Amino acid sequence: MAEMTSGMGIRLLYKAAKNNGVSEDEIKRKTGLTWEFLENPETQFSIEALKSLAELAFEVSGDPALGLHLTRNYRDKPYKLITHIAINATNMLEAINLWSQYIELDSDRYQLDVTEENDTFSIRFVNYSSYQADWIQEYYLSFILINCQTYIDKGIRPIEVCFIHESPEYLSSYRRVFQAPIRFEAPENAIRFQKQDMLRPLPSANPYLKEVLIKQADTMLSQSGE
Repeated sequence: MAEMTSGMGIRLLYKAAKNNGVSEDEIKRKTGLTWEFLENPETQFSIEALKSLAELAFEVSGDPALGLHLTRNYRDKPYKLITHIAINATNMLEAINLWSQYIELDSDRYQLDVTEENDTFSIRFVNYSSYQADWIQEYYLSFILINCQTYIDKGIRPIEVCFIHESPEYLSSYRRVFQAPIRFEAPENAIRFQKQDMLRPLPSANPYLKEVLIKQADTMLSQSGE
């Protein structure tokens, strides 16, 4: 049986392929995916389809650092339920903790952990899928940073960003995106922020809406486990 998942930036990969000249018919022929199919936030697709779409998007974009650029260049409006929960949190720490708690609504193949270290918070990303590619952790760690800059302050910078993989040839792209010390061949994929930044209030916070959305998320998770 094919390994199935959801989320994983697949809509952004689709847009990257299409915006770089690939027709919807060709995307469907090469990957089996259509935009109509992906418009449902809970759509499950095969890991092989994701891999095929990623290969296509990287090829036609000519951008080896596409994983770092997906969110900034092709981002959707807030789309999945988990995103709406996060942007209504009190602060970014609560947003990340909620994302970690409900990450299965985005992908059941990923995990986020938040740990406190003195005056910093470290957000660790783990990929448990059979598809291990550098662009996946590039996408998720840059996604976290860009959302901090979007919903708190565009001037926020991480203290350090760590990647398990080796340093790539496009190191300058990492420096432009993160503007922070970057460590490769690290024991984990993680991004670290000052505690004070993670505790700054989110202007988009709506406690009532957050609780409503959490109840919906709990219902969805309980139904998926039946």
